[in-house]
Amino acid sequence: MTIGDTTVFDLITVELLFEDVRFCFAVRYGNPAIYAKSYDRVTDTQGRPWDEMCRRAKEIDPMAGEFPSADVPFVARQELRDRTGQVLAYEGDVLGHSISVTGWRVFRRFLKDAERSGVDIYFGTVRLDLGYEPQKNDTCEWGILTYRIVEQNSHEG
Repeated sequence: MTIGDTTVFDLITVELLFEDVRFCFAVRYGNPAIYAKSYDRVTDTQGRPWDEMCRRAKEIDPMAGEFPSADVPFVARQELRDRTGQVLAYEGDVLGHSISVTGWRVFRRFLKDAERSGVDIYFGTVRLDLGYEPQKNDTCEWGILTYRIVEQNSHEG
């Protein structure tokens, strides 16, 4: 995982308030990748018709297609510094992450596992260790987030 620069973090401790997660749909197309996102499947985040964006993406990139996603704000529970010692995030800062097409399966499994273990996935709060699974294809390398709950709190909403 990287934050800001190219410093790689193997593990980051964060807090997640489930009520702050915003589910959406996204489409990825082109090379380098371009993304569009919709929260209502009517318009994208820039006000363009969603069906038109999906159609345009498919014209540009035949492999393009809509996929489920989410914008997930994590609260840093540790100070994060780059290799030179510069602070990239202070404890309490919000780190945003949008779930990728390749990361959706792992995020969905995390939600199901959290719910099975008694976490309120609508209004609960958990402390997590975020890690990553390295991924690669013929043209690039990336990682997808992994989630390990280290503490769960219920809070009435």
